[in-house]
Amino acid sequence: MIRQRVRRLRDVLGTYRLTRRGLGFLAAGLALPVVGARADVGPFVHVGVLLVALVVCAAVHVAAGHARVAVTRSFRPEVADPGEPVVVTLAVRSTAVLPSLHVRWTDRVGSSLVADVHGVLDALGGSSRQVQVRYALRGTRRGRHAVGPLALEAGDPFGLVTRHRSTTHVDHVVVLPRRHALGDDDRAGRAESGATMPAPQHVGVGEDDVIARPYVPGDEVRRLHWKATAHRGQLMVRQEEQRVNPSVLVVLDASASAHDAQRDRQGSWEHSPTLEWAISACASLVEHLAGSGYVVHVESPGTPVQRVVGEGQDTVRDVLVDLALLEPADDTAPLTGAAGDVPVVAVLGRVDERSARTWARLAGRRSVALVAHGSPAAAVGVLHDRGWRCVPYRSSDDLRTLWHEHVEAAGAAR
Repeated sequence: MIRQRVRRLRDVLGTYRLTRRGLGFLAAGLALPVVGARADVGPFVHVGVLLVALVVCAAVHVAAGHARVAVTRSFRPEVADPGEPVVVTLAVRSTAVLPSLHVRWTDRVGSSLVADVHGVLDALGGSSRQVQVRYALRGTRRGRHAVGPLALEAGDPFGLVTRHRSTTHVDHVVVLPRRHALGDDDRAGRAESGATMPAPQHVGVGEDDVIARPYVPGDEVRRLHWKATAHRGQLMVRQEEQRVNPSVLVVLDASASAHDAQRDRQGSWEHSPTLEWAISACASLVEHLAGSGYVVHVESPGTPVQRVVGEGQDTVRDVLVDLALLEPADDTAPLTGAAGDVPVVAVLGRVDERSARTWARLAGRRSVALVAHGSPAAAVGVLHDRGWRCVPYRSSDDLRTLWHEHVEAAGAAR
């Protein structure tokens, strides 16, 4: 108990620092009484005591004006694209009786966030219980990034003593994966027997979904199609044809071994260029295919990423957030099974023969695999033998170029 109190007192005292002026005042305040006593100069003693008293009063003022501080932090937006400005609002609340007239603040952000996180607060404490500051940050890399804790440095009006305190409150902002536009309107809508599947842009039933059939007794009069009746010379009624959006399966290999992902000494995953490229490619494919009208099934074995975009289920945003938070997966993660008649686009890392045999079972009606450069030819051959078209990539390659030059030629869904 005593040790804990001593440690706590030491921690509190460690937050106080004398400025250069404060050190000078304290040194003079201690030296002048000694000189005054030896030289029998009474005013020296009085001035020395006054200087020491000023330093003590400054410390008391800082302590009273910076006793309890609460911080709340909000983001707009809370989920952002890479490079998109995020407005951070800091609300600093103090319950101190005396105001702190000069408080410097510094908000701690990670290396993947770019921001000017320094400033000076207005008078805090006393009648001003809460002050707000705003600053903008930008994310350069996908992920859930910590913002905070907030460090405060309060000083006294004479500039003698400062107190450094750091709050414990930490918030997080999510940065989505970088995406690449894959659309190309002059290539869309080709016949399925050609280079690509037709890109369906319809969703639901519209005017083009209505066909007419001859009237039969029992049909409602309100369903009469007058334009078709005039054209055919007989009563025709409306018959709505429900269109079914085709499906496509997008698979992401996020296994640690496939992307040479390793942990650092703190246990955090180090940056893997091929994994980041694969995640960006997966996000771009999902956004493009869903925007073209496909029902997109998204799966990354061994991770929480398992979504169905469309049909009133998940949204593209749900997938992007999942991919933003994705970490490398266990290499032993199983697959859910074969794709059957559904086209498959797989974004893989480096494959060996063992993993290639596993992925080969997932082959669908048309299967395209983006495979990281450096995969053995024998492993790629296993995929070829099962009907996969393999497209090699490097982490520096442009996804749009690969998509249009290689994937379309395989007859994959655009």
